[in-house]
Amino acid sequence: FGSSRFGLRILCPVYPLLQVCNLQNMPEFDFDIKKKEWRPSCVNDLVQELGRSFGVTVTLGELHIEGTDYMQKQRIQTEDDLKKWLKTESKTYEKFIKIKVPDKLLPKDWQPKKMMVLTPSKKNVLARYFGDEEVSTRQVQLTLKILDCGHFRLKQTLQGSGPSPYWVIFEGRWKRTPRGFRLEFCIRYPFQKSRKHDEFDLAFEAMPDCKETTLAFSDEAEKQLAGQLPAIVGSEPTSWIELVQEHATESVPKARFNVEDAKDAASEASKPEVGQRREQASNNSGTSPGGSAAPQPAPGYKESCSVAEDEEPAWPLYVGLVFFLVLVLGFSLNYLGQPPSSEL
Repeated sequence: FGSSRFGLRILCPVYPLLQVCNLQNMPEFDFDIKKKEWRPSCVNDLVQELGRSFGVTVTLGELHIEGTDYMQKQRIQTEDDLKKWLKTESKTYEKFIKIKVPDKLLPKDWQPKKMMVLTPSKKNVLARYFGDEEVSTRQVQLTLKILDCGHFRLKQTLQGSGPSPYWVIFEGRWKRTPRGFRLEFCIRYPFQKSRKHDEFDLAFEAMPDCKETTLAFSDEAEKQLAGQLPAIVGSEPTSWIELVQEHATESVPKARFNVEDAKDAASEASKPEVGQRREQASNNSGTSPGGSAAPQPAPGYKESCSVAEDEEPAWPLYVGLVFFLVLVLGFSLNYLGQPPSSEL
């Protein structure tokens, strides 16, 4: 019994420690109180916004909620805790409400940027749109994927932010309108690879104040979209963006920053089709498509003809030289044949 009691004394403090370690490894869902105008009126508003974003029903008992400004922390469980934190003066320039995201809200073996959160697969693409816009003096590239399951994925790429591009991923739901798409934004998270490893602190950003936007077709063929989208740089929350639809047969756009996603597409686009390879081979071998050899002029004969046409005859030069020598000789004989003049 002594050993069992001793074992209980050891195991009891270990369980809270395991809970703390598990919380540290869980991704966070952040409400930025400083930057967002939206304010929760009660704790249930936080719970409902988390459930709306991930499309899963959750309860307050499943969540760990706390307020922080990275100098002080406060656990939020009741309405009084929430009101107290909202009134607390921040000791830094930042103030957040953070919710630890339970494992059931994320797909199994989920990997940032490579997998979507709201749907198991991002391959069932109905349409893909691409844009390259200047936002607040910075060049931003955008890729919008419309999936047939009712979800969308928007990726914004900012170049020159470190050893690798800086990506911001948006996910949400879409509905077709008579003149475009209605997008409901659910989650947003940044991603940037480290020079040494791919690990980073993952934090989803809540978007309660920028839930929906409309993109309208700007042409009759419905190949171009335009509208307001969330901005990842600058002071304005949104920016005007124009997107163009990409086709499966279209080559990879130039100057694309997300090289990883375009690598496979570029390799496939650089391969010629079977008919093109045959035509190229027939042209290189100098044969016609029917297999008979195409007549080719003799290169030596052509070169000699061109040289002969460009050359001028040399006999006028020799005639002029002989005439010049005769004149010189005549003047010389005339001068030597004159008698010497008498001196006075």
